[in-house]
Amino acid sequence: MSRISVATLERQLEFARKRELYLKRTDLPVKSTVDPRPKTQVGYRSSQIVIASASVLYTIQASLPSLVFFGNQAALGLIANTGTLLADAQPAPRALKPAMLRATVGDATPNVRTAKGSGRRYINYAANAAGNAQAHFSAPISRNEPLVTPEEQQDAARVRATAINASLGGEYGRVSFVPERFTQSLR
Repeated sequence: MSRISVATLERQLEFARKRELYLKRTDLPVKSTVDPRPKTQVGYRSSQIVIASASVLYTIQASLPSLVFFGNQAALGLIANTGTLLADAQPAPRALKPAMLRATVGDATPNVRTAKGSGRRYINYAANAAGNAQAHFSAPISRNEPLVTPEEQQDAARVRATAINASLGGEYGRVSFVPERFTQSLR
């Protein structure tokens, strides 16, 4: 069991009190507009749901800035909304979590920031975090083939990660792959 000093506990209590006071303020600016995050409908082939030796094609939403960042729909193995194949696609079931490629554009020189509420200092490694530019991207990834396996999705993610490596902003930029999940109810 580790012991925490009284000074550490007092500092944590001070941060908590500052945060509580900050959140109770009534003069906080209220944002009246919604930031547009444009999305488009794309076709996604599932690696876990197969009918008659073919992967099922679903329609899902994908962020347009993320599609541009990762290349385009074809590079991610997705079917464009204008394709004739998309007319045969089914809406995605609620339990389907498509395979995702996630990226964070890092800053070459991370900066120390102070949290508004608590006054706690932290290091920010993401680029453009102080401005309005986007630094985090996520997009579904698959293969545009009749039968898709989880291994093929992972290989496609590795290829895309290698292709965008130069635009990650140095050593703090990163790319990760989240495999497809499909939760099935047993009862």
